[in-house]
Amino acid sequence: SNLFPLLKAVKHPFGEHQKAYETHFCDGRQKSFGQGRSIWDANGCSNLVHLQKHITSHVLYMKKEKCLPNLPARKRVYHQVSISSNSRLKHDRAISELATIYSSMGKMENGGDAVLGAVARVRQIGSFAKIDATVAVAKQVLQSQ
Repeated sequence: SNLFPLLKAVKHPFGEHQKAYETHFCDGRQKSFGQGRSIWDANGCSNLVHLQKHITSHVLYMKKEKCLPNLPARKRVYHQVSISSNSRLKHDRAISELATIYSSMGKMENGGDAVLGAVARVRQIGSFAKIDATVAVAKQVLQSQ
């Protein structure tokens, strides 16, 4: 939990015992997998009303606009970048593979997982293709400051 270290820092009683906190508020428990191996999983959530009621005295919640009123609005700048023909070919193949998987999704037992995997490949290929251009833009920004 991202909240536990904060509760520990402000010396809240819930910040004293991490495993007890994770068990009660993060639905923490041992999970078995493989050949007798187990892991501690605290990725869930539980008893959130109880948690919220008891931490309001220790946790301050403010929106960015209220605590930093002079902060300028976020400015997004989009850049068209060219990519190599090899990257374009890889991307086109990955898109084609995604379309094939998507069209046969109903026939597959784990169709949703296959589609997610194919989407992840498309995104990864696109990201790798833009690395050189991204580094060049970052260098320009750093030099202009």
